[in-house]
Amino acid sequence: MKQELLNESYKALHQFYQRYHADEEVRERVSRGDTSDLNGLNLPPEMELRVLEQTADTYYFPLPPPPGAVLSDESLESISGGVMHTGGTGCACIGWW
Repeated sequence: MKQELLNESYKALHQFYQRYHADEEVRERVSRGDTSDLNGLNLPPEMELRVLEQTADTYYFPLPPPPGAVLSDESLESISGGVMHTGGTGCACIGWW
């Protein structure tokens, strides 16, 4: 079951990536903070999702949660089993998908 969720999330992420670069309306929604185009990722309800577009002159350095930050057992179960994916974009995404 967990592998199926990971596969579904990977597919949703890949489809989003393609739509984002092909459709100006998707890019505009994302720039306003609307992440509804990523609704297939199966994130826990308490987890916030932010999309950042990396450019040639911008580098984002994501920091992990502070020590002691805790997710519920249910949330941890739903996002465990991370993978690394570069998707040919030049950026590595390490996480729950």
